Amino acid sequence: MTNHHLQIIHARSMQLANESKVFLQQAVDETNANLTRGKRFFFADPNIAAEHSALTDDPYVFGINLDMSP
Repeated sequence: MTNHHLQIIHARSMQLANESKVFLQQAVDETNANLTRGKRFFFADPNIAAEHSALTDDPYVFGINLDMSP
């Protein structure tokens, strides 16, 4: 896998992480807005750090190896 491919994977992973947080928080806010007894749902951001991202030795999500095997 080339450095170019790794950069693409990194960029897409960051996009997924960032947009997931935004839209999950939006879903929580919309759900809470429709409740009659105040907030009942909260978004807990897992904040997965770089050392646990794809292509590392200890991935939390999308665990794939450099040869693209799971």
